[in-house]
Order: sequence, then structure tokens, then C-alpha cells
Amino acid sequence: MLGVVLCGTTVPVAEAAERARVLHMSAALRHRLGRIFDRDFNPHGFRHRVDARGAKYGRIAQNYYAIVAIYYRDSPVQNTDAGTVFVKHGRKGIWRIRQSDGGFDCAVVPAALLVAWKMPYARCV
Repeated sequence: MLGVVLCGTTVPVAEAAERARVLHMSAALRHRLGRIFDRDFNPHGFRHRVDARGAKYGRIAQNYYAIVAIYYRDSPVQNTDAGTVFVKHGRKGIWRIRQSDGGFDCAVVPAALLVAWKMPYARCV
């Protein structure tokens, strides 16, 4: 399959040509993403918070992307998470963690979506 590299992620050529769509992230979606994070990265069940500020959600073609800050409630420094990136294919796809940290600085999200979200575009290495 032919692909184009956008911000460190290889995406199908058809997707690269598609228009980025910014979607509203509901509280229910933030909660669901937090549960996925718990399953994969929080086996001890520490209390965490999924911050609504800065949360991003959108799609290009049939690929959906979300970036949220997740941090532990009892942490004295509060939010030190640089963004967890989630991705799913298709409306009824399964959300998966694509990047567990650094999503706000160097997201593995297509550049067109970063531009639509008004986020800085960084060349990821």
C-alpha cells in the first residue's frame, strides 16, 4: 500500500488527500478514552483525570484521532502529561493508544489535522 509520511505517521495516499474534520469531544468520549488508558497503562488503578482543556478530536477519511491530557489526581504537580494520542478506524472501530506521551508536542497525527486543530506542527523524528 502506498503511503505518505505526515508528522512521523505513514497514512494512505487517499487519506492524505482527504480534508481534516474537527469533531466535538464529549465528556462521554473523554471518559471512554480514560478507561482505555487505565486498561493499558494503569494496572494499579490510580485515580486519574482526563483534562477537558486542550482535548482534540477529529478525523481524516475513515481514521479518527483524539488527543487528551491524562494525569493522576493525587499528583502534586497535577498535569504533566504531554498528551496521549488515540486512533480508531471507522465510526464503529476500536480506540487504541497510538502514543502514550508527547501528543501535544510531537503527535503521530496527520499534519492536516494538526493544522485544523490549530496545534503546532513539529517534524517528528
